[in-house]
Amino acid sequence: MSLDSNKGLRQYVLTRWNSTYLMLESAIHYKRAFAYLEMIDKNYMFCPNALEWENVNDISSFLGCFYCAICAFSGTKYPTANVYFPVVALIYLNLKQDLVNEDGYKRLMTSQMISKFEKYWSEFSLVLAIVVVLDPRYNLDLVKYYYTKIYRAESQEYENVTKTLTKLFMEYSAPTTSSSTIVQSQEDSDWEM
Repeated sequence: MSLDSNKGLRQYVLTRWNSTYLMLESAIHYKRAFAYLEMIDKNYMFCPNALEWENVNDISSFLGCFYCAICAFSGTKYPTANVYFPVVALIYLNLKQDLVNEDGYKRLMTSQMISKFEKYWSEFSLVLAIVVVLDPRYNLDLVKYYYTKIYRAESQEYENVTKTLTKLFMEYSAPTTSSSTIVQSQEDSDWEM
């Protein structure tokens, strides 16, 4: 049996949430080694069966999007708001897809998570969407892509983003009194004294 033994098995660390994901990923890597150990060692009695390995794969893929999000947010010393929208939208999309999961436990866990997630999403998705549109690397198409996936077709939420962007543009493109004009007129009045 040829396995990359440099990877090593990870242990669960109570104070680090990502240790569960890392532990499951390393266990999946060594799945064949566990099966081999079960065949050669009569004292080894805790080898996961096929259903348990399926559950390990499901939970690992479920936790994977959260792990990637944390890596994206903490991978830089100064994460900016434009980084958040694509990652958070992907998490929301994954949660919505897992709501229809056949596994009752996973569906229950997802429904509890999504109710908390939607509270924050409803408050901040507009701001995050506008920030990502203002980033030169992205544009409104990215917002439309995720909103179409999350809400299906044309949504009120997407229309709200476009209306807010239009109002923002109109506000900044409207002629305003220049601050230099105000300063100049104030200086002129000082000279008249």
